[in-house]
Amino acid sequence: MRAFVTWARGRGLAGELEVPRAPVAAPSVFSTDEDQAEQLHRCFSDDARPLDVRTAP
Repeated sequence: MRAFVTWARGRGLAGELEVPRAPVAAPSVFSTDEDQAEQLHRCFSDDARPLDVRTAP
């Protein structure tokens, strides 16, 4: 909604409308370093995933 109102105002299609930003909650669960390392290893070595998913272009 915010992007549309900004677009419309920029083109003179809307008056002085203001759309407040939606609140963003802070993360409450964090991965451990070991979990992150395991996930990264799985990204490179899991043959069940397609090659383009396992590697970065």
